[in-house]
Amino acid sequence: MRGHVRKRGEPGSWEYIVDVGPAAAHGPLLRAAWILLKEQARTTTMIKHCEECGAPFVVTHGKQRFCPKDSLSEKSRCLARHLMRESRRRARLAAESSDLPQVNSRSEEGDAQ
Repeated sequence: MRGHVRKRGEPGSWEYIVDVGPAAAHGPLLRAAWILLKEQARTTTMIKHCEECGAPFVVTHGKQRFCPKDSLSEKSRCLARHLMRESRRRARLAAESSDLPQVNSRSEEGDAQ
């Protein structure tokens, strides 16, 4: 089965045209591929990769960086994991900076006088 996608007169509308040919043995697979191509051409779907887990996902808004949320949760698991990791990193940096000895140059100058 040979097929091609042809644009009709209306903007944004596409049609699938099927020609019977030597590739008829692969019909269902080619038909599925053409249907997917038709859907992709008709919609403006954007696919990104999650910054946390690397899985591909369909973007629902332009600034989305992580997998979409589950139906049962408030936010994405990957977003929650990222936020927790950042929170722990900031806490660790704050703890490390408070552990360093504080050198006060004014008190040392005052002791010398």
